[in-house]
Amino acid sequence: MVLFLLVGGFALRRPTLYEFLLTAIALFLALQSVRNVALFVAATTPVLINTYGSWWREYVAARKWTITLPPRPLFAVVTAIVLVVIFGTTALRVGSELSASRQQQLDATTYPVGAADWLAGHPDVGTHMYNQYGWGGYLAYRFYPQKNRQVFIFGEAALMGDQLLNDYEDVQTLRPDWRQILDRYGVDYVVYNKGEALANVLATQPDWTLVYQDSVAVIYVRAIPKS
Repeated sequence: MVLFLLVGGFALRRPTLYEFLLTAIALFLALQSVRNVALFVAATTPVLINTYGSWWREYVAARKWTITLPPRPLFAVVTAIVLVVIFGTTALRVGSELSASRQQQLDATTYPVGAADWLAGHPDVGTHMYNQYGWGGYLAYRFYPQKNRQVFIFGEAALMGDQLLNDYEDVQTLRPDWRQILDRYGVDYVVYNKGEALANVLATQPDWTLVYQDSVAVIYVRAIPKS
């Protein structure tokens, strides 16, 4: 929606070099990561206001319209009422989103809550984990500092080095060396998205056993070779 308004605004009025560069950089960052969408909106809102405001002033001046504003006290009261309504609606919406029940509902559909509960109830299962990238922070929160529950990777992968990130990608995308990578890290259990390629392939491997599944996650445990 914001992007559509920007395109329309720039079609009505040519942006300055500053406005164009600010919008382009903010859009580039937003396309790189969802978390930057809020930054894009914040950066482009002043541009939108300036663009449409300037166009409207030019439009009114070209037609020699005379706009009579209401008396200042009345205008101030109406503005205050509108702001109170907007603030109240926003506060109610944010409050409902931040409520404990809402957070639990979101966690249960976004993170492997059930899988983590299963692991907590089976503390002796597994020694080295391979986990889905986006779940690393949650699993670390649940189990730190348990040694056998140390995550393979988490959201701030840049802190863990490029090699680990590359190895994670090799396993996730099932490149030819994915088994060797799991062997190298001693991975003997996997916590991953249900229905993803890796989970589906593990289901076909005789040395991996499905021990838990729900609508969000699966846990596979590697069988210990008999000596």
